[in-house]
Amino acid sequence: MSAKPSTKGDKRDGQGRFLPGTKGGSGNPYSKTINKLRGVLLQAVTEADMRDVVTALVDKAKSGDTMAIKILLDRVFGPSVAGDLFSRIEQLEKTITKG
Repeated sequence: MSAKPSTKGDKRDGQGRFLPGTKGGSGNPYSKTINKLRGVLLQAVTEADMRDVVTALVDKAKSGDTMAIKILLDRVFGPSVAGDLFSRIEQLEKTITKG
């Protein structure tokens, strides 16, 4: 499955990468709207609101709600990468035994 990169109308090299001087795209057409909506959300949600939401999430996780546990762990430690788990554990063990 090594299809050759399309160079139709593009200024690309043999590996499909854009050549220097190639003009970029126009960006996300919805970014201004999304930024406005984020601003409204930030103004509407207080620090106390966030504490209440996080407390509710932690309480659900503690009661065994697996989706709450997943969300909490993903937010605290970042999403897990299944295939990388063993190599990460090995690296941590090496780091621990060195120190």
